[in-house]
Amino acid sequence: FPAIPAQPTKADAARMLELFTGERGILKDFPFTDGPAEPKKLSLSVCLAMLLTSVCRRALRTAPMFAIDAYEAQSGKTLLGHIAGALSTGREIATRPWQTDEYQRKNDLAMALETGDPVLLYDNLGPTAPLTGDSFNLAITSPLMETRRLGSNSGIDKLVVQTNALLIGTGNHMVIGGDMAEG
Repeated sequence: FPAIPAQPTKADAARMLELFTGERGILKDFPFTDGPAEPKKLSLSVCLAMLLTSVCRRALRTAPMFAIDAYEAQSGKTLLGHIAGALSTGREIATRPWQTDEYQRKNDLAMALETGDPVLLYDNLGPTAPLTGDSFNLAITSPLMETRRLGSNSGIDKLVVQTNALLIGTGNHMVIGGDMAEG
């Protein structure tokens, strides 16, 4: 990437945007589509918001979880999540399975946050594995998460972790439910 000017202009910003969305940009081959009732280029805008969030997530009190949905397999959803991860960490990130049981989801999330993973990429959400649950709702609306450490029955062993990881979910025909659904 070229050097960033000390006082970037609007033209500088437009040139930088071209690195992502232009004819040779890193996003040029992704099949962004929007529904007929959605604003034009909404999907691309959300993608750019995810990429911008990826580089500053640790400094934000809270941030949304980004859902990358598609109508078919092999459309680049997980690769797009990996690009956000690489921007955040400078390296390849791991992909995690989405747990359909809330107890398992909570423990998996708490463990990942405790280890300090900066990006959590959950794959294969869909109609039978909806994006829902109190633990993830808490992680996107609160800077801290408190839970009981897995395997412990004592309040002494409670776990309090920062929720400042970038959360990404990918899947085909994703279903978002509970408090995480749009109101």
